[in-house]
Amino acid sequence: MNKTIITDIDGTVLDLAAKFEPWMEARGFAKAVLHDQYGWEHHYGITEKMLDGLLREFMATEDFCRLPPIAHAELVFPALLRHDYTFVAVTAVPDNYVTKLLRRRNLFEALGQPFDFIHHVGFRGDKSDVLHEYPRSVWVEDHRENALAGVRARHHTFLLDRPYNQGPAEDVTRVKDWIEIAVALGIAL
Repeated sequence: MNKTIITDIDGTVLDLAAKFEPWMEARGFAKAVLHDQYGWEHHYGITEKMLDGLLREFMATEDFCRLPPIAHAELVFPALLRHDYTFVAVTAVPDNYVTKLLRRRNLFEALGQPFDFIHHVGFRGDKSDVLHEYPRSVWVEDHRENALAGVRARHHTFLLDRPYNQGPAEDVTRVKDWIEIAVALGIAL
C-alpha cells in the first residue's frame, strides 16, 4: 500500500454541520434529534429536493468557506505529512467555479496546503470512479456506502464511526477520529 490518503471532506475533514445547522436555524428550520439517520432531510423533516436547494444555496455563501476542521484533523494532518503521507480530497459539492473556489479556500485556511489534488465529483456525486483511479491507498469516509465503495476499489478503508453510519461494513476499520487513524497507520502523535 502506498502512502496516499484519499479522503472525503464534509463530515470527515471539515465540519459542515458546525456552520450549516446554525444557517438553517436562522432560516426558521428546527432540527429534530435524529442522529441515527444519514441526511439532513430527516433531521429537518423536509424533502430531499428541498434540502438539495438549501445546501446548494449554503454552498455559495461565505459560511461555506469557513467550515472548521473535524476534531483532531489539525493535529493529525501535519503528523502524517511529516511521515511522507500525501492527501487527495474527494468532495461531492456542486460543480461550479464559486463552490470549488470556496472549498479550496476553506481547506487551505483550515489545514494549510495538505492536498495534492482535490476531486470535485458534483453535488451528491458518486466517488467510485475516482477511488478506482488510485492504486491501493488509505480511504477515509463518514458515509457507510461510500466507505464500502472504497473497499470495492481495494483501499484500506477507515469509517469515522457516527450514529448515522451503523450497520454491517465488512473490511472497513471503524475509528472514532483522526487520532485513531494515525495510530492504526503506526504514527505516534
